[in-house]
Amino acid sequence: MNERITELRRKSWDSQTDSVDTEKLAKLILEDVMSICEDLGDKGMDGHYCVDAIAKKYQMRQWSNELLRKEYERGYADAMNWKLQNHLEHLPPKEKNTWVGLTDEEMDEVLNSCDTTDIYKYFRAIEAKLKEKNQ
Repeated sequence: MNERITELRRKSWDSQTDSVDTEKLAKLILEDVMSICEDLGDKGMDGHYCVDAIAKKYQMRQWSNELLRKEYERGYADAMNWKLQNHLEHLPPKEKNTWVGLTDEEMDEVLNSCDTTDIYKYFRAIEAKLKEKNQ
């Protein structure tokens, strides 16, 4: 048995009944677990660090079983999604770029710079000029 659980078991021993007061033991374990989560929360860590710390403190080897691992991963994905959404809500709105078109003079300049009758090369030249103006 884990040393911490043994210690809490001793604290919950009822000398009148000469047995463990299971309600008191459960309360002591829960208080211990909640203090771990609170300490990590104060350090800005999320609940997954809390779960890991609890598993480590109580030497919960069964934590690695497949079902718990899947639940942990699902919870991790949920937490990451929440963090992403929470972060996005606090970002300043992105400034929209104002589209800048070509003036008649710029279109003539592009047309005159193309020494071809190939319409597609003309389109590409216009496209390049628009990209240049709207970067």
